[in-house]
Amino acid sequence: MGRNRRHSLPQVRLHSGSGHARVRINGTEHWLGLFGSPEAQAAYDRLLAEYLANGRQVALTCPHE
Repeated sequence: MGRNRRHSLPQVRLHSGSGHARVRINGTEHWLGLFGSPEAQAAYDRLLAEYLANGRQVALTCPHE
């Protein structure tokens, strides 16, 4: 049986070539900053809050990229 994607949240991933954190939401990559940095965590928190507040959608003009 497959996983229930409706209840899972997008996860931060490491881009090994650059060392940056990224997250894919609805097929769009969002770059967050250096992996493990407080700035990347804050960007992820803001992006995830927006994503959940908008019914699991991100605005078209996203300042987080």
